[in-house]
Amino acid sequence: MAHETSEQLTIESQVDLAQELADANRRRDRVFDQYPDFDDLTVFADGSPENRKLLKDLADEAAEARKKFDQKVTNKLWLVKHLRETGKDELADMIETMFGLERLKY
Repeated sequence: MAHETSEQLTIESQVDLAQELADANRRRDRVFDQYPDFDDLTVFADGSPENRKLLKDLADEAAEARKKFDQKVTNKLWLVKHLRETGKDELADMIETMFGLERLKY
């Protein structure tokens, strides 16, 4: 399959990619938020191979979602504008922050 760009993706597909990115980060952050102290997180990770694998899998999932979004959505500013116009401000904020777009708006 050829590499798709944002011009080839429907707006719905781009929004879906943004939502997948947000969901992957949320799943990862939920675990990390339970262990705000690095030492506690280390104890959790070292507690069992399953815990270590869980953390790695969640981090990998979030990284892969970001990579996929970054590669496929080339006009992120336009997508952020669309998300705001459709009331998806939280998603727009996440993309702006993650990709440093708030500096480019003005």
